[in-house]
Formats: sequence, C-alpha cells, structure tokens
Amino acid sequence: MWAMCIKQLSGRWTGVLVIVLASVLVSQAACEDKIGDACDFNVDCSTKGDRLCDLSSPGGYCTIENCNAGSCPDEAVCIAFYPVAFLNHPCDPDLEDTLDCAVPDPSDPDPTNWCNQCTPDELCIQSGFCASKSNTRRWCMRKCSKASDCRDSYECRTTGIEGAEKVLPVDEVVPDQTARFCAPKQ
Repeated sequence: MWAMCIKQLSGRWTGVLVIVLASVLVSQAACEDKIGDACDFNVDCSTKGDRLCDLSSPGGYCTIENCNAGSCPDEAVCIAFYPVAFLNHPCDPDLEDTLDCAVPDPSDPDPTNWCNQCTPDELCIQSGFCASKSNTRRWCMRKCSKASDCRDSYECRTTGIEGAEKVLPVDEVVPDQTARFCAPKQ
C-alpha cells in the first residue's frame, strides 16, 4: 500500500517523505531513557535490548543488570546488593583477608576482636558484615547527591547500609568506597 502511495506522489514529495521518515527513525533509535527513569517495558529503557525495566521498583526503574565498576552509563553507578536477611555475621573490612590479621581465637569472648570472620565464599562488605558472593545482585543505579535528584517515591541513599555496596574496580585502590544512588523510599 505504501509503495502505491509513494508512486503517486511527485518526485519532489517522495524525497521529502524519505527525509522525514529517515529523521523519525534516527530520532527514535537515539532516544533512550536514562538509568533510573520510569518504565513499563524493557523497550521503554532501550530499543537495543541492553537495558531492562525493573518492575519491582515503584513506576519501574530503567537499569542494567550484572554491571561492573565503570560499565554503567555516566548518569549511573554500579551497586552490589546483598540480601539483608543474611548479613548477621560481623567482620572488619579493613582487616579481613589481610596479612595483618590473626587467626580467629574461639576462646576470646568478644568476636569483634577476631578478624578473618568470613568464609571463603563470603566477602566482608563495608557495612561490617560477611555477605555471600553467590547471592549478590549488581545493578546500574542512578547517581544522586540530594533527594531532588531522584524521582518521586525515591530517595538519595548512600551505600554501606541495607546491603548496598559500590562495586569497586578489581585490584585497584579506590579512596572513596561510597556512592549515592536513587533507591525506592522505605
């Protein structure tokens, strides 16, 4: 049907129609929501399939799953989430897995004096608890510095609480191990 309509138009209008259609297609391809934007479907976040819509968040939340340090877009930061229900074994993130740490002494009644508290399949996160590496979920989350940087129903939260930790580069000393990100209000 479109072909018959185009044949009926003069050559001048055909050129204009082609330019308009090309402009619409290019603008649609370049239009992607940012991390943290509202969504109903994955395609609302990206037409390329490289982002998804997290519908467990209020109004949906455009994100990228399984990120690494430096892999999120500029407006976002990679955050690791550890199940809070399992964060019950204290540890010292400054001493865990270091040579400065002595072997745990079960006869010491104060376990906070021990170090190397985490098992090999756990990580001592900055909030001071051992967290299972296998239960970790990593998501690109919208960066913020204040509450107004986030949508309604969201707050600007700092990592180190509620099992949220900034994903750090591997084998690199990073002075600032915290980040602020938009998260659903509690």
